[in-house]
Amino acid sequence: MTHEPVTLKVLASLHEESREPWIWIPNNICGVKSGNVVRVLYTSNQKKIWCICRTLDNDFVQKYNEHDRTYNIKNENDSVVVMSKHYRDKLGIQKTRDDYKFRISRGLPIWGPVRAILHHPDPCYRLLFWLTAISILLGFASIGLSLVSIITGLIIGFLSLILK
Repeated sequence: MTHEPVTLKVLASLHEESREPWIWIPNNICGVKSGNVVRVLYTSNQKKIWCICRTLDNDFVQKYNEHDRTYNIKNENDSVVVMSKHYRDKLGIQKTRDDYKFRISRGLPIWGPVRAILHHPDPCYRLLFWLTAISILLGFASIGLSLVSIITGLIIGFLSLILK
């Protein structure tokens, strides 16, 4: 489901959230709920990221505003998106505190979480994904080879009975 572009002021995430796989957006954006995997498309260059969406709430706004070097978010419906440098770099966004146009949509049920893992800021999660994928493929290959071996053995056994 594609939504109309929304203009949001991009803000830097707090240091303690720099390796987290989420962005913070206002409650009323594109019908996505907190915890959904979303696709964020930067309309100027068509670059996209997949990540977890968290919606701004009073607790986050208060915590964010406590820092003296952060932009003062007015409330949980302020037109801002808070994202880490990792996601800003992937989208090609150089400056914070400027307005940018995005299309934000909910990720597909299976493909969205896979893409979110592949876009995770922590490289350990990306490595774990690929190791898991390789392990699953090797598991299927071993099952296939076992079945070939069993079937070949049955055919040879059957032929040896017939040819006696």
